[in-house]
Amino acid sequence: MSKQLYDFMLSHAEEIVNTWMEDIEAQSEAIYPNDAERREAFRERLNGFIQETAKAVIGEEPSLTDWAQLTAMDGLENQGPRFYSVEFFRVGRVDLWNRLSQYIKEREDELSPLKVAEWAEQIHSVFEKGLELVNQYYYQMNEAQLEAQQQMMVELSVPIIKLIEDIGVLPLVGEIDTHRAKMIEDVTLSEVAKLELDVLIIDMSGVPIIDTMVAQQLFNLHHGLSLIGTEIIITGIRPEIAETAVRLGIDFSKVKTFAHLQQALEQKVNIQMKNS
Repeated sequence: MSKQLYDFMLSHAEEIVNTWMEDIEAQSEAIYPNDAERREAFRERLNGFIQETAKAVIGEEPSLTDWAQLTAMDGLENQGPRFYSVEFFRVGRVDLWNRLSQYIKEREDELSPLKVAEWAEQIHSVFEKGLELVNQYYYQMNEAQLEAQQQMMVELSVPIIKLIEDIGVLPLVGEIDTHRAKMIEDVTLSEVAKLELDVLIIDMSGVPIIDTMVAQQLFNLHHGLSLIGTEIIITGIRPEIAETAVRLGIDFSKVKTFAHLQQALEQKVNIQMKNS
């Protein structure tokens, strides 16, 4: 009887999926109303899930990993798992069981309540596993995407530009709080080592103000770079920052400074040309 139910599920998979999609759309909104290709791909994926669910009633292990990954990716690319929530799987399970109930009712004289309960448990387990895997992969992918976005933000906020040979420039723009200053310190040390820079010019002409904590992070960066053999030069310190530094007792005397980035570049290039 299990093999017959398996064949029934396969032969009615498309009908079950159509009902599933219609019921979901009746509750919320159309699934990919303006993208027929994606809508069809979504339908095929649900069809595949029903086929995998059918395996459970004949004692085979459903293969849900690839299906769950694709489903999670689809949800992520479309800004949220609105089709893959608990409610989504609940509706699908109800629609499937309603269709199977007709099959069971037609054969109630041949089936024992225990066999029906066994099928119900097998199908329930597949839906629960499907929901679990989709959410697991969704949150893993979402986390990876967020980390990639954060890394991109870090790289954009600490844009070290390698100009000539072993000279690089780090143009800083906007307010620098303690968190950003620490990020600048950490990222700069690794990027300078990666780029094999002997000189790093930090241009602060786009920074409106700094405080003692931020200045301390800059001094830490200066110390860290000196330990790996890189000279640090600061350019573009605005008058208001200089005034604040004096008032707060921030000492820039140990750091080589220039009024403008161009001045620092000209000096370093001239020195390199004389040495070459």
